[in-house]
Amino acid sequence: MDALDAKGSIADWFVPERCRSQVRVLKEGSNSFLRLTSADTSTTVHVAQKIDLDPSWRTLTLSGRIRAANFKEGKNSSGVTISFRGDDDKQVGKWTQGLRVKDDSPWTDRVITADIPPGAKKLYLQCVVSYATGTIDFDDVKVVGQATNK
Repeated sequence: MDALDAKGSIADWFVPERCRSQVRVLKEGSNSFLRLTSADTSTTVHVAQKIDLDPSWRTLTLSGRIRAANFKEGKNSSGVTISFRGDDDKQVGKWTQGLRVKDDSPWTDRVITADIPPGAKKLYLQCVVSYATGTIDFDDVKVVGQATNK
């Protein structure tokens, strides 16, 4: 999450127009990280990225450093969520829990491994504060695919 584009946003991530005022790229020393802030439990604040899946991958590992402050969990999961998509961009299988935030925490390394469902061609990755309030910081969010189940 250190690569910035010409506008100062994190490269390769989509920020919806309605979320721009609540999404910031900040620095601690030489490290850039993403901060999402929400004061409204009736909506989400998110950034997203679509990643082409290698056809040989059977599982993937999602990891990231996350911290939260003044966080009050909402009705949906906040943190990093993943959804698999087919050629038609429709969801394949269910949303995967991802790296869930439930309460305040210092920087914490989080990791999950997920099976890639048959027919999945893309991964929709989303850093999100979902129907919740508070601040979540995201850093070093990475996806690594594996060709065989482990």
